[in-house]
Amino acid sequence: MDGILWIGTLNEGLNRIDITQNKITRFKNIPTDSQTISSNTITGIIEDEQRMLWITTNNGLNIFNKSTGIFTQHHSAADNPKGLRTKGLNGIVKGKEAIIWISGLELHKQPLLQPFYTL
Repeated sequence: MDGILWIGTLNEGLNRIDITQNKITRFKNIPTDSQTISSNTITGIIEDEQRMLWITTNNGLNIFNKSTGIFTQHHSAADNPKGLRTKGLNGIVKGKEAIIWISGLELHKQPLLQPFYTL
């Protein structure tokens, strides 16, 4: 455990709380900067084996590189058959064999078990 707590908020973005130093860092959407989080409404957070944060929002999926402080945004796109089918994501969990499952509005229209992103 590294003494860091990640908290998603309804309208205030992502908060990083360093318990050891009693410090809060806030990550908020800047509409003109595609390397920030895509929305300030966070619906889910998990960490993968590479220590990247996967964050679902009401405006797509974000993968946060904690080393660089950069977010990679993933949005729905009609022209991308392996892309997300909706921007409104409700949550995220990590299953067996480190498979990441994302829930969201209208995802039932996407074929089951079709990966859209591979690390």
